[in-house]
Amino acid sequence: MIQNSVAEGGGMLTVANSPNNDPAQYALVEAEYDFWSAYYGIDKLAGDSDWYARLKSAAISIVRGHDRQHGTNFAANYPNDGNDGANPLDLFPGQAKDL
Repeated sequence: MIQNSVAEGGGMLTVANSPNNDPAQYALVEAEYDFWSAYYGIDKLAGDSDWYARLKSAAISIVRGHDRQHGTNFAANYPNDGNDGANPLDLFPGQAKDL
């Protein structure tokens, strides 16, 4: 169980098939969510939808979970400090701003 952020409604999260059982993975998900929310200037209080930030933050959860379960290292370079900051996971270099 981990504490859910106040911005996400607070409370404790205990979903079995999610990053919530792994605080390190959940921290990556939150970082990815925060990145995309800031990149697009998403303001939920102003009525903006955060679906894109949630969608993108799910990717790091999926990739890191895959790494753990299958012994791969797709997320080994996350976040990629060598890119221009437009695509933290850097799965498609140079294309993130076109999405």
